[in-house]
This record gives sequence, C-alpha cells and structure tokens, in this order.
Amino acid sequence: TPVFFDYPHDFNAGEYLNRPFGLINDKPFDCIIWFSEEVAIYIKERRWADNQKITENEDGSIFLEMRTSGWPDVKKWILGYGRNARVVEPEKMRLEIMEEAVEIVWNNGG
Repeated sequence: TPVFFDYPHDFNAGEYLNRPFGLINDKPFDCIIWFSEEVAIYIKERRWADNQKITENEDGSIFLEMRTSGWPDVKKWILGYGRNARVVEPEKMRLEIMEEAVEIVWNNGG
C-alpha cells in the first residue's frame, strides 16, 4: 500500500541530504574545534556549516567554529582525525571524546 505524506513547502531534500552532519535532526549546538596544520588544508577546502568561521593560527593550525547538529556524527568525525583535532567547545563533547579515547586504549590491551 503506498504511503503519502505532506512535507513543509520550504523543505529542500537536496539541501537537507547534503549536510555533512546530522541527517537525524537533533538539537543544534555550537562547537569550536582545533585542527593541526597537518589537516587544516582539508578542513578549509570544504563548507561544514553555513555559519562556519575559520581562524588561522601562526603555527598553521586552525580553529573551526560552527553551529551544527548531529552530535554523534560530529564526534565520529573528530575522532577520525585522531591527535590532529581537539574539541574546544562544547565541554560535554570534549569529555565524551576523552572517555572514548580511554576506552579505545583499555579495550585494546593498553
């Protein structure tokens, strides 16, 4: 049986699906992430959020500030950069990533 539904007139599926984080629409949050010089070029070449701000540091590292959603996706993304990324804000995410890093070490016989 076909299922039909009405969606908001201003909904743009292409724009929604093209977001880098949060296909599940959760509560937006502000974040600041530091990236090392080693990966800064990759961060700067892509638009991560409409409202993003990138601050370049003298040592080649950068800070990426943005308002986004998709908490679990952002955490996985940051973890993927390993030591080349650090959460400055929100503190709750920084603590969650620290806990995960400890679990990674201890669950691998460290």
